[in-house]
Amino acid sequence: MDSNTLLILTIMGGILRMDRTALVQTMLSRPVLAAPLAGIIIGDIPAGVLCGVLMEPVWLARIPVGSRVPPDETVAAITAVAGAKALSAGLPWPGYALLAVVLALPMGLAGRWLDFRVRKANDALYFDAVEVVERGEVPRVGRAQFIGALRFFLAGAVGTMVGVMLATAFGSFIGETLSGRIGDTAYQTLMAFVTVAGAGALLTGIAEREGRI
Repeated sequence: MDSNTLLILTIMGGILRMDRTALVQTMLSRPVLAAPLAGIIIGDIPAGVLCGVLMEPVWLARIPVGSRVPPDETVAAITAVAGAKALSAGLPWPGYALLAVVLALPMGLAGRWLDFRVRKANDALYFDAVEVVERGEVPRVGRAQFIGALRFFLAGAVGTMVGVMLATAFGSFIGETLSGRIGDTAYQTLMAFVTVAGAGALLTGIAEREGRI
């Protein structure tokens, strides 16, 4: 992957990371939309669409409400598309996209860890904002809001950059290693695994929200 594409994906990851919670929440950060956008940038729209469709239900019920911090599905989705592009050099369609989704799932957990760190750092901004309001310096509150949003942007940008670079490196290696060694049965099994895992994660999340488990 060339440096320009990496830069664009990094910026997009930062912007979409803010869209998850910090700013307007247009839902562009959802995998079903973020992955196709990444596919357009990378040059593999079918892989972007498939990665988004498969990634979307995995953490669909994990909503960032209150203190709950779900896995970062946005970074994971972009990482999956980058991995799919790298894997496509050695694996046929749609196998490389399926495998990319599975390999990108850990980036969702890594993004969650970054999210925790940002939220903890932003706690101090809240107390600072309370103090400036009590002193009547209300305009300074905007500065705290900007810094808080910027931290989310940087977390998303860094997470995306690391995920894309890892996916590209490992994807190329795995694609070359598995080239010609995986049959149709393996791809069907992988598709079934991704589908069942996504459905299971969705149902578990719904049950947790309703307090059944």
